Amino acid sequence: MEDGRRIRAVRRARRGHGVILVLEDGSELNCSDEARVAAGLCAGQAVTDDLLAVLMEADERAAVHEAALRLLERRPRTALEIQRRLGRRGVSEEAATGEIDRLRHAGLIDDERFAAAWVEERARLTPRSQRLLRAELRQHGVSAETAEAATAAVDDEEAALVLARRKAAGGRWGDERTFAARVGGFLERRGFGYDVAARAVRTAWRERERADSTGHRGE
Repeated sequence: MEDGRRIRAVRRARRGHGVILVLEDGSELNCSDEARVAAGLCAGQAVTDDLLAVLMEADERAAVHEAALRLLERRPRTALEIQRRLGRRGVSEEAATGEIDRLRHAGLIDDERFAAAWVEERARLTPRSQRLLRAELRQHGVSAETAEAATAAVDDEEAALVLARRKAAGGRWGDERTFAARVGGFLERRGFGYDVAARAVRTAWRERERADSTGHRGE
């Protein structure tokens, strides 16, 4: 770097984040706000090779951070999910780990909160067994201990019955055997054991029959 090449002015970029460094020779450099703060940029500062290295490193951190925030805008994610997605974008393991630590410190990544929200949403929309919920959480990178704690309150009997009742109310099944075969198989695919599924199917079918006999089904 030539001696005397200094920053004449620091001004905000017109679009997006960051600043523009206007140098004494008329050239310009773009850098992130993170790089500006890291290097303590100000007018009159000499632009050396060391300074450029600091700016480059800080800009890389800022780019990784922006990429991670965009991922989190779509939905909550675990630390492992963020690490995998950043890795696919060519981010080094070291840089990804540093970003995850940053997000954790800011409260933007919390595997326990993720697991609790996952279980709550499943219970509300598409109930599953404890076993299947734990497997799903593990696939997202939640630890076995956290997954077990998040699913501890899930009642397989209750969840299976909720699904069986929905099925019973939502279609024409003909006879009990057909209902039991199809709904029982559906429940088993949701992770419920055979006995749990069978009890839920029997209860839902009996309730349907009683509702049909009194003419109250669907009211």
